[in-house]
Amino acid sequence: MNIAAIEKAQSLYKFANSSGFPLQTFALVLSDVEAMELLEWYAEQYQGNEPFDLDVDIARRTKNPWPVLEHFNCCGLEIAKANLVLN
Repeated sequence: MNIAAIEKAQSLYKFANSSGFPLQTFALVLSDVEAMELLEWYAEQYQGNEPFDLDVDIARRTKNPWPVLEHFNCCGLEIAKANLVLN
């Protein structure tokens, strides 16, 4: 299964390495849909850890993955929420 957030992170990681910019210069900016998909991927990887499983359950029920994802990075990139700004 292709996870959009992981594909974005890998692409950004490759760009940072090839351009010579420090990885900390960049952040992985995700939509809510991409964030939920990434949360589900992390949930599969780390299942069985009771506190984490409880946090994931709350994130699923509230449809808010951000309190869980703020404790993770992806390919060394900080994960950030995309905010739509209309002028």
